[in-house]
Amino acid sequence: MIVLGGCAPERDDRQHGDDAPADSTGDEPDSPTAGGPELCQAYVDHFVDCTDASDFAAAHAFGDCAAQLGAATNQGGMCEAAYEEYFACLSGASCGVLGDPSLACPDERSAAEAVCAGQGGESSTSGG
Repeated sequence: MIVLGGCAPERDDRQHGDDAPADSTGDEPDSPTAGGPELCQAYVDHFVDCTDASDFAAAHAFGDCAAQLGAATNQGGMCEAAYEEYFACLSGASCGVLGDPSLACPDERSAAEAVCAGQGGESSTSGG
């Protein structure tokens, strides 16, 4: 399990819904987490639309996304880009496969895991 202290507070300001967060700064190109919070919110919005998830489940999905992107950002380079591609794919995945990680965007997930494992960053907690 990945634990990142800097990611959790973000979800308090970003409840699922139709409105974009007012303080969204993740789209700045020079930001080390460019796309992170917005990308996670897009994923969570799609997840809620597909599954009618509870607020708790939506917050958990956002936290998981933010944690994975945060860990990838710590590793930097291609790892960050690979996980951004994975969550972008999940944001558009068909509802029928969205709840099953083995079926939803398996190529993007495998690529992200392989790239990040190859970089050997400190935040790698699974044997992957």
